[in-house]
Amino acid sequence: MGSEDNRKRLQAKLRQLMSSIVEDDDTSLLAFDDAIQALNTLKDFKYSLNFGNLTVPPELRCSLSGRFITDPIFLTNKETYDRKSIEKWMDDVNRLCDQTKRILSDCAHTPNNSAQCLISKWCEENGVVLDDRDYAKLTEDHKHRLHSSLYQLSLSEPQQLKAAKELRQLTARIPPFRELLGNEEVIHLLLSPLSGGIHGVHPQIHEDLVTTVLNASILEDNRKIFGKDEKIISLLIDSVRSGTIEARSNAASTIFLLSSIQTNRLIFGSCDALKHLVELLGEENESAMKAAASALSNLCLEDVVKEWSVEEGIVDVIIDKITDNIQVKQMMSLLALLADHLSAVQALADNDAVTLLLGVIRDNTGPSIKEYSISILYKICQVYNIKLLDINDEEEAYRSLSNLAETGTPRAKRIANIVLDLLKLRP
Repeated sequence: MGSEDNRKRLQAKLRQLMSSIVEDDDTSLLAFDDAIQALNTLKDFKYSLNFGNLTVPPELRCSLSGRFITDPIFLTNKETYDRKSIEKWMDDVNRLCDQTKRILSDCAHTPNNSAQCLISKWCEENGVVLDDRDYAKLTEDHKHRLHSSLYQLSLSEPQQLKAAKELRQLTARIPPFRELLGNEEVIHLLLSPLSGGIHGVHPQIHEDLVTTVLNASILEDNRKIFGKDEKIISLLIDSVRSGTIEARSNAASTIFLLSSIQTNRLIFGSCDALKHLVELLGEENESAMKAAASALSNLCLEDVVKEWSVEEGIVDVIIDKITDNIQVKQMMSLLALLADHLSAVQALADNDAVTLLLGVIRDNTGPSIKEYSISILYKICQVYNIKLLDINDEEEAYRSLSNLAETGTPRAKRIANIVLDLLKLRP
């Protein structure tokens, strides 16, 4: 029986059970359990329709429910969960002491914005449209809370702290609330505490306002508006450069979202934001590094931004990270993107990247990382034929490319065979 037949059978069964439960006072408790099971099965079917034959990456699944994460939040152990799943879990686990419940409840208000950016990017790349009917709807009370918070931002520091935190939480928890920020007057009032520069304001206010802009930037319409707003652009440039590490990271994540629009890529690529993103990429903080890499990957979709990034020293930073075995997959992905430009290839050759890349192919077990490596090697060899000597020495000693041509991904096999053919043609 096909999945569609199963769905219709379950729907018929559910109608029968619901009719019995509603109309018959003597219905057994077993009917309630059967109805709940049928509903959960139908829910799973609906969930599978959203993704079709796509394989959801493990890092985008909630470890509690196994479902795709739509609203990622942190807990005390810094693990990321889906908000609905963790809140249901907290409701179900009644044996928790009051203090533990309170701690978990507080943590459930801490959105993981970096994860949200990755989720948004994956959905866009795979054409996934999430059903948002379960989200809270925008009400007059939400508009009143916005106006009240914006007013409090014009008052004393304690009131500004409270208002900035509330706006951050509202835009994180209530997606329709983000629509209210796509307005020039609202933006002006939102950023009013920062009018004298970010150094003259409490760091937490700065961080919360940057994160509010990040949350609102999840909406595509807001990205178009924010990219044209000089105050937003200036805030993000200043915030990537300085502030708490979370403020810098969230500013980078905001640039990542805004740079899904080509005109915004050129705006951020041509200003100081690029230099500060490269600096942030070199930081030790993992979250900040990932946010910077994601933003730079989007910006470098433009050839001219690739050239500007190389001028800012991005190749040196990436090579250092790969050498230190830090976020190798993401760094390789970014490097492969840059290697489409001649200036990056020249920088790679100057940094003796061939030796590094050959070592990655020989020693790293990640198939995608090896694919990036051979792709970059091939681009270097196209410009610097002399580098084939190093590759030939590697091949004679370890047969690294031959092994890749047999065991790599389809693309890695194809490119490895091309490079091996070049070795045969070498004088």
